[in-house]
Amino acid sequence: MFGLDGCLAVHDELGLCDESGVRRDASRDDAGQVVGLFRAFDAGLAGRAVAAFSAFVRPRLLLLIVRGLTVGVACVVLVASSCAGDKPHPLEEVEGCRLLAATGLWECDAGTNLRGLDLSDVDLSGASLRQVDMTAADLSGANLTDADLNNADLYDADLRGTDLTGVVFQVVAMSGANLSGNDLSNAYMRGAILDDANLSGSNLSNANLTDADLSGADLTGADLTRADLRNADLRGADICDAYFSETNAIGALINEDQVACPNLEFEFEPL
Repeated sequence: MFGLDGCLAVHDELGLCDESGVRRDASRDDAGQVVGLFRAFDAGLAGRAVAAFSAFVRPRLLLLIVRGLTVGVACVVLVASSCAGDKPHPLEEVEGCRLLAATGLWECDAGTNLRGLDLSDVDLSGASLRQVDMTAADLSGANLTDADLNNADLYDADLRGTDLTGVVFQVVAMSGANLSGNDLSNAYMRGAILDDANLSGSNLSNANLTDADLSGADLTGADLTRADLRNADLRGADICDAYFSETNAIGALINEDQVACPNLEFEFEPL
């Protein structure tokens, strides 16, 4: 037998000591003692195993999660950039158009058919589009900076919000085209065909519109300060709400009812 202290120190956790601290006789309740022993052993072992497992797995699991998130984000970025980069330029599939390796600029043969093509928000800066047919094409928001559009067909084309800085429009056909709100200051549009075009709110200051056909065009709110309108055809155009200042309109043509427009600072030749 053990004393109280000894029994409690060694056996009490297993339920083997009586109230007086004397070790019980194993023969009387051996089943209960054995069950208690295995329970205590299993509980202690399980506790230590769980603690060891947590200490080993937890940091590694956290590392795997972080790595997984990092890889996932990287994949999303890669896929997004890949998708954006893989989007073909609309002119790549057009016969007669090519990207010049020497300059990185687009060039299309005369007569190339781009009718109705969606070219919105496309970069066509510096492109050579002479005599190209872009009838009813959507060029809204496109970048046409310094592009060559000489003799191109842009009938009913949508050019709203298009960057036309430095564009050459000589003898370009733009009947019914929508150029509303565009910045066409200093544009070279000599002989341009702009009948029935929408030029409302556009900036045409210092633009060269010599010999241009603007008959029936909507020039409501357009700024024609110092524009060159010599010999231009403005018959039927809405010019009464346009802004004229230092405009050269020698030889320009208007209808007799347009002469009464109070905003005109010069004399037209009514027909």
